[in-house]
Formats: sequence, structure tokens, C-alpha cells
Amino acid sequence: EYDELSRRIESITNLFYIVIFPFLITAWFFILAGILHLVMLIFGWNKEKFEATFRLIAYSEGPSFFAIVPFIGSLVSMIWQLVLVVIGIREIHRVGTGKAILIVSLPLLVFCLCCCSFISVIIGMTGLVD
Repeated sequence: EYDELSRRIESITNLFYIVIFPFLITAWFFILAGILHLVMLIFGWNKEKFEATFRLIAYSEGPSFFAIVPFIGSLVSMIWQLVLVVIGIREIHRVGTGKAILIVSLPLLVFCLCCCSFISVIIGMTGLVD
């Protein structure tokens, strides 16, 4: 009886993931495109509308397929995606390669700084470091 209940819960969970996953991926594309487009707006480097940036992010997700390869697939996929985004920003928004790399790396840098600050605050609050 417990085994049957476990299979039913697993089936419902899998169905939930199948239904909700496309919406989560689409939301992630919007968030990522929004962040990159915001960086371009701040510096005045956006030459196209948000739709072009969103298409760029969606197309750059193609190499995610290689993540199914064990061990190295995810790394290859991530690097290829970053290269595609840099090339796409350079071509679509007509900026130099250096600016395109800055547009892509700036949100990553800010995220890392925020994480380090958060960890420092947590460590400071615990009193582990005198």
C-alpha cells in the first residue's frame, strides 16, 4: 500500500514538473534578458528593443542540450552559451566585443559581490570571527 502511494505521488510530481517547467524556463529567459537589457540601458548601449535581447537569450540556450553528456557537458554548454550571448549582443546591439563582454560579466560580478557581502554579514553575525 505504501509503495502504491509512493508511485502515485511520484507520478503527480512528475506531471507537475512537466506542466510547470516551460513556464519557469520562460520566466528565467525574461529575467535574464531583462538584466542584460537593463545593463545596456544604464550605459546607453542598447540599439534594439527588449524583444531582440529576449530572442538572443532564447537562442543562446541551444547548447544546453550538451549538458546531457556526463562530466564535461555542462561546462561546455555554459561556456558556449556565454560565447553566444557575447557574440549576439555584439551583433544585435552593435557594440564592441569588450562592451559585450562587460555587459555579460557585470551582472555576474554584481551577483558574486552580493553573495560575498551576504556571507560576510552572516559570519559577522555569528561572531565566529573576532
